[in-house]
Amino acid sequence: TPFFLFLTPTAPHFPTIPAPRHVDRFAGLGVPRSPAFNEADTSDKPRWVRAVPKLSGDKIAQLDSLYRRQAEMLLAVDEMIGALVETLVSTGELNNTYFVFTSDHGLHSGEHQLSKMKLTPYAVTSQVPLIIRGPGVPEGAVRDELVLNTDIAPTLAGLAGAPVPEFVDGRTLEPLWEQEAPAW
Repeated sequence: TPFFLFLTPTAPHFPTIPAPRHVDRFAGLGVPRSPAFNEADTSDKPRWVRAVPKLSGDKIAQLDSLYRRQAEMLLAVDEMIGALVETLVSTGELNNTYFVFTSDHGLHSGEHQLSKMKLTPYAVTSQVPLIIRGPGVPEGAVRDELVLNTDIAPTLAGLAGAPVPEFVDGRTLEPLWEQEAPAW
């Protein structure tokens, strides 16, 4: 019988409390230091960004601690997914199951001196991962096309053979699984 499971763990959202078994698993891990991290010159940014002071050593340490706890929280999510995959293997359903992994938004971790912000026009907050695994999805394929979270519902409907009402925003992502996908 077909089934649909919608799992939405809160990790790594606030509060960032890893499972006790995962505390200190990533000692020394810190936020990535991209060129935008604690950017020295923000003169090319909007006024509201230019007004944000550079991050202090204490603030950077707080960001590193938060990032580390978030990574530790995700270990429990990894365990959950592993247990789900084991169940699907044992029931013979893994090769007939689609997994869709995504997020609702990104989060600033010191880029342009911004922290714990999510509603900015910067890639770190607007570009989120989207990973799909299942029958017909090429293993390891990476696509550059712009897609939206609104494309997930039509994709799932298409996979289930259900019609997508005209009022639904988005479109199925299935054409992107082809080697030479049509113009997107």
